[in-house]
Amino acid sequence: MRNSEHPAYHNTARKLGRLVSFLYNFEQPLRDDGFDYDAASKWTWGHLGAIGVDEPGDPALEPEIFQRMEHLVKFLEARVPEHPFLPNYRLYFQLWRECLGEPVRPLTAEDLKPLEEAVEPVIAPTIYGVPFERLDAARLAMGRMEFLHKGFAPLLMFLDGLLYAMGYFERHQQLPVHDYDDGLRAAAREALENAVDFANEPGTREQVRLHPNALMPETQQLLFMAIYHTSICNTSAVYEWLHRHAYQRDLTSMLFAMGVRSLNDPYAKNLVYPWISECGHVNEWMPDEGKAQLHDFFNND
Repeated sequence: MRNSEHPAYHNTARKLGRLVSFLYNFEQPLRDDGFDYDAASKWTWGHLGAIGVDEPGDPALEPEIFQRMEHLVKFLEARVPEHPFLPNYRLYFQLWRECLGEPVRPLTAEDLKPLEEAVEPVIAPTIYGVPFERLDAARLAMGRMEFLHKGFAPLLMFLDGLLYAMGYFERHQQLPVHDYDDGLRAAAREALENAVDFANEPGTREQVRLHPNALMPETQQLLFMAIYHTSICNTSAVYEWLHRHAYQRDLTSMLFAMGVRSLNDPYAKNLVYPWISECGHVNEWMPDEGKAQLHDFFNND
């Protein structure tokens, strides 16, 4: 995202303008689901008219604008999660949350130059040497499996990557390499760090202690919770990468790449290595088709 489009560089009037466009672009789904559209529109236009589009506005108003945008995002995510316009507003909101309360950052002359031509994203045909079609087939197969919890699907894709890396290293004495400059390596690294940080939070560990599971030891529960969390909640940079082209394709690639990376990532070893030592427990909660999939990826070359 260019600085000129980033909320950290927008004053109150610009942020109100973004809220106006949010309401305008989602008027019909909001009205269809009972949202009080007229009241929200009246409030937003009223404040924007009082400020004027060319004025900076009162920063004291920003927390209210932020809360209204948060309410809109949550309302629409629950009702039209696949709407093509939603990712841009969701990203804007996530970026704003990270800089809420900061002074407005100044734009430079370079920031204001028009773009010459949009750069097409690099779409890698293989992920660490595995054809993407194989990963997509595995994802579709998961949709037919019977899991105890929907969070086991992203965990299985992560474990596919981990088992693939383990088997590859056993045969070649080196780890697989991703040869494409598509941002995947950076996204997987940041997402994996996010997963480890979530697993290390006192609240996460306390929840595991308070809710023991006979099928999964504590180490396996932590990994499950961490990967599931990361599959639905990420930093703004990872979120932006996931929506650069096709969300499901990039999420599938990232989860697999996180698994590959985790085998040799020093930051993740305390989360992943205990799971490896207790991986026999997978047989207790994984469907037979999932276990076969892991076996196939371990033997993939």
